[in-house]
Parts: sequence; structure tokens; C-alpha cells
Amino acid sequence: MKDVLLALKWVQTNIKSFGGDPSRVTIMGESSGASTVGLLLVSKQAKGLFHRAICQSGSAFNHFSIVNDTFDSSRILAAELNCPTSDSTRMIECLRSRDPNWIVSYSIHTLKDLFLSRLNFGPVIENNHSHEDGEYAFLDESPEVSYAQGRAQNVPMIVGIAENESKLQF
Repeated sequence: MKDVLLALKWVQTNIKSFGGDPSRVTIMGESSGASTVGLLLVSKQAKGLFHRAICQSGSAFNHFSIVNDTFDSSRILAAELNCPTSDSTRMIECLRSRDPNWIVSYSIHTLKDLFLSRLNFGPVIENNHSHEDGEYAFLDESPEVSYAQGRAQNVPMIVGIAENESKLQF
């Protein structure tokens, strides 16, 4: 999600060079992309980076939008890579030394049910504090709380679904 924030900041800085208007940026996503749009709508860090939104076939409320048990997923992954799992500092050091392409591939292949589950790693709710590099949390509360409390960005929005959504044909 933080890479998306950087991209939207880049758009704000450079859109005029392409004939665009930084006050008229629309974001759009389909399926997991719609979840991304929904999460951007509740992120304080994304405020003012876009002005309209389109969500097709998904939202921030999808079961795969937020991942709450990343530590458990990390321990399972660490065990697969013969990394220590009882000491989180050593576990993280070991995981950082491994091939990131293998880790992403492993994450995708370990889904229990590709269409009904979610990825092992993804957006999380962070504590609202500054990190060492001055970066702030992307999400500091669940999307449900943000919407219920009226803290989601109030921008014009189109929401849609497709006929036979999620229907699988083999």
C-alpha cells in the first residue's frame, strides 16, 4: 500500500507535465484493486492525493483486504526456510537473508483455497506512530471503524459489480 501512496504522490508532482490536473485525480480498481481503492479512502496518508474513486467488484471490507495474523504466517514461513521461530529478532534477520522471490512464490502457493482465502501477507493495521524513517502508518484503524466514524474520505465514487461475480467455470 505504501508503494501506491508513493505512486499517487508522484502523480501529484508530475501530472501537469502530462497535461493533467492534480486536483482531478481519479483512482480505480477491480477486485483486489477495489480493495486497494477502499483502503486508500480510509488512509490518512492518502488524503488529498486523489479526488474521485471507482471500485469494481471489491471493497475495503473484502475478507482479504486486511491481514491480522502476519506474525503466525511469518513463523510458518520461517520454519519452512529453517529459520529460528522462537526469537523474533533472529527470525526476521534470517528471513531478510533469504531470496525474496522464493518468499513471494511460497506465499502464493500456500493459500488454502485461492478463491476463498487471502494472501498470507498484506495490508495490516499499524500503530499510529512514526517509524524510524519518518514514515507514518498507512492504516491505524480498521476500515469498518473509519467508515462508521465518518473518517473515510468523502469523494465522488462509483461502485459496481459484474454478473456472475466470482463464478468459476472449469
